Amino acid sequence: MPRFSARWVVALVLIGVIGGAFFFCEYLIYFPTILKCAWPKLSHARGGEGIDGRPLDSTVRAMVLSDTHLLGAVGGHWFDKLRREWQMERAFQTALWLLRPEIVFILGDIFDEGKWSSQKHWEDDVRRFHRMFRHSTDTELVVLVGNHDIGFHYDLASDAHDSEMWDYAVWRRLICALMRPRAAGSGPGGAYVTERDRQRETEQQVCARRDSRVVSPRRMDWFKLQRFEKVFNASSTRIVTKKGVNFLLVNSVALHGDGCPICQSVEKELIKLSGDLNCSLQKSQAGGEGVEGCEGARHYPPTAPIMLQLDVGCCGPLSAGLTVCPVPQHYPLYRVSDAGCTGRDAAPPEERHLLFREKYDVLSKEASQRLLHWFKPRLILSGHTHSGCEVLHDNKYPEVSVPSFSWRNRNNPSFILASVTAGSYALSKCFLPEESTVISVYCSAGACLLLLFMAHCLWMKGLLQCLSLVLLGKHKSL
Repeated sequence: MPRFSARWVVALVLIGVIGGAFFFCEYLIYFPTILKCAWPKLSHARGGEGIDGRPLDSTVRAMVLSDTHLLGAVGGHWFDKLRREWQMERAFQTALWLLRPEIVFILGDIFDEGKWSSQKHWEDDVRRFHRMFRHSTDTELVVLVGNHDIGFHYDLASDAHDSEMWDYAVWRRLICALMRPRAAGSGPGGAYVTERDRQRETEQQVCARRDSRVVSPRRMDWFKLQRFEKVFNASSTRIVTKKGVNFLLVNSVALHGDGCPICQSVEKELIKLSGDLNCSLQKSQAGGEGVEGCEGARHYPPTAPIMLQLDVGCCGPLSAGLTVCPVPQHYPLYRVSDAGCTGRDAAPPEERHLLFREKYDVLSKEASQRLLHWFKPRLILSGHTHSGCEVLHDNKYPEVSVPSFSWRNRNNPSFILASVTAGSYALSKCFLPEESTVISVYCSAGACLLLLFMAHCLWMKGLLQCLSLVLLGKHKSL
């Protein structure tokens, strides 16, 4: 047998410990953790077919996660990006492989710096997102927009970085104001406009086009909203139908009712969707016959939708007779605080009694009541707070806040597994590996390596001492 020196043995052990710890923490740990998760079972109250003629066992398996917050070029350190994005990529890909969901919802705040990122940085963030959350054609990915993706509805620059951008914005506005062309006859040259005035007018038009992007780098505007919708090829307010189940996506960042252009657009879309859903329900109740006032309405399965709430939106008056809907969204509905939230993924005890700010941490009380009155959802799924919570609004409308999917926002990220049919639903929560566990494994491996190295040094030192004593004895005998 080949004989290895002590150094080779120690080197092989070191490589084995380092490689084993790295492979376990960065790849293998996700499998036993996610294998503990399972799709929740549905208990049907009746057999046969649903109200839309579909068998009740046609269950939609939906995976819901939130607040991935991919770091950008301004505030993201390269190691922070590498660490947290690898964690989300491995968790997502492992969950897809083991659980095989039919549809995946991400409830907003996909990016951390979409509210101010340049076009170049935006394209880089989008490329990284598509790499991390790649999926097969068997799985549909539905992405909702969040306040970090396009900006808050109302936002004032407060930190150092925003102050610099705000100063830049003020200077841009001042320059644009100075570029305004003179009125005819107002200058010393009489009733004509010079070539320089025409050039100023052209530059002023450019300034006007940039105005919404310059005034507040973090404020929601059409440019950032349309940029997001173009990348993900979808409107921020719509209905997604899967196996007869309607998922209503509500743009909740604009639910301030102040008449802003985005709010008005979202309001019109919500009114149209409410009318379409009501017409579908009325046609079903009328046995498929025509219903007055429903000409040209889009047909949806006459089932109660699930509401997913996005981070941007406005609401106007909708029909009060709308059928029940499940709603996934980004902003939670109004609640005073997280004081009533419990569980291992709830906010820390010292933060649960902090009061929420309306229109910033949660929707306003008025907007929340309008949504509940108009849509009467059987389930609401929301994000934004980075912590888990279950709330029952008006004793009949359940809302589940989905925790963040990233280690950057919490030590124990998780996601929701939902089994949904036209008449019922069931939820279960799947926790990912805790970052503290991974750090502990690395620290333990490091401690083992240190002990091994010290033992090797002590052993080598003892061996050298023995050899020196032997050589010294031989020298004396001579």
